[in-house]
Amino acid sequence: MPAYRVLYMERAAAGHPNGQALLERHGSRPVVWIDSYSEVFYRAGQDFQEQKRAPALVAAITDGPLLYEAPTRVCGVNDMPVFYNDQLRNCVYNCDYCFLQGMHPSGHTLVFVNSEAFHEAAARRAKDGRFWLSISYLTDILAFEPVLPIVSEWVAFARRTPEVTVEIRTKGEAPDFVRGDPVANVVLIWSLSPPAVAGRYERGCASFENRVLAARTAAERGWRVRIAVDPVILHPGWATNYAEMLSALSARVEPESVEAATYGVFRVGADFMGRMSAARADSPILHHPFDRADRVSTYSAREIDAIHQAVGGPLREWLGPQKLTFVHG
Repeated sequence: MPAYRVLYMERAAAGHPNGQALLERHGSRPVVWIDSYSEVFYRAGQDFQEQKRAPALVAAITDGPLLYEAPTRVCGVNDMPVFYNDQLRNCVYNCDYCFLQGMHPSGHTLVFVNSEAFHEAAARRAKDGRFWLSISYLTDILAFEPVLPIVSEWVAFARRTPEVTVEIRTKGEAPDFVRGDPVANVVLIWSLSPPAVAGRYERGCASFENRVLAARTAAERGWRVRIAVDPVILHPGWATNYAEMLSALSARVEPESVEAATYGVFRVGADFMGRMSAARADSPILHHPFDRADRVSTYSAREIDAIHQAVGGPLREWLGPQKLTFVHG
């Protein structure tokens, strides 16, 4: 469980049950009362990585926006509209390549405690027809579950709202709720990286072995499970490392238990990339000679072709082409 050194609590949020739960769990550590989360999260002159080393938690209430439409190409869903939300801003983990360090001015974690507002927004959209909702598009929200059980609230929402397929993507381990009956419209996606990447560049995340065990456990209990090898990160020996990872994955997980898989390359907006690379001189993967066409920093066409062969090929052999999608959005 993350140990937040300070809890910044909006006065309005303190009256919400989730706000009360955070105050109780925070114990004797300092609480700073604020009128608006922007006083803390969006103030000028913050150092993202310095704050990640000793993060604070900011608890707030929001009235929106509560739902955003996403292009389907970013997640490999083609049979329904795709939406996402941002009930949690920033992430418990601190991956070297994470775009959030280029997106947010603060390294602290911001949580909007009024879950019911997000649920109501999704329920209103569901009246127009079924859709796919990623609650982890901008964070690994499952990693925050020991602090506040937001994901469990969404699983309960999904049980009563079959028109909404809730996507939960993680680099963590199996959540407690997988021990219960699976929910037909909840999809659990594990993002996988070779041990060489997970151990060095994905700070705080579960190991490759534990992620695979979690995915297999969830699948064995009847949950819908998908795999994401995304982003593929080029590093010394990358092709061998990914080949060994995919071989281990196919040996441990039955292809019939995996609903689908995606793979993608590192890509980030050029404006984010500038801030990320400036702040992370310590991370060689952010100082690769990227192609910067169309205001996106990514690998060259030649490198992407090599990734298609080294990663896409084995995944296609394991799962079959009908279950595999390349995402680059």
